Amino acid sequence: MENVQKEIADMISNPSWQDERSIPIISNEEFNTFLRHHLKNSTLSDLQCNQMKKQLVDSGFLLDFHKLVVLKPQWLADTFKSIISTKYESDNEGKDGILSLDQIINRLGLNEEICKKLI
Repeated sequence: MENVQKEIADMISNPSWQDERSIPIISNEEFNTFLRHHLKNSTLSDLQCNQMKKQLVDSGFLLDFHKLVVLKPQWLADTFKSIISTKYESDNEGKDGILSLDQIINRLGLNEEICKKLI
């Protein structure tokens, strides 16, 4: 367990691992695989991965939505901000404060699969 604590401390002190994915939303299973790969430790159990995830969530480095893990909480905040703030923009898109899924996809430059994960 002491080794796991050291690995978590290293991840917190050097959060560059958050930049490894352009769209920072993955499933729990993908997170466990990502963690094992990132730490070069294929013997980490699911329980150990969940313990590490909990500590990273408690430290503010991850958001955990049971089935999905957000690797960059600030990215999610910026995404919501860009959707919410459309009401005050000068163009007509979103002028009434309502955007279609297609408008969100175009605005954020995401693919449809990622947008549907957010819904």
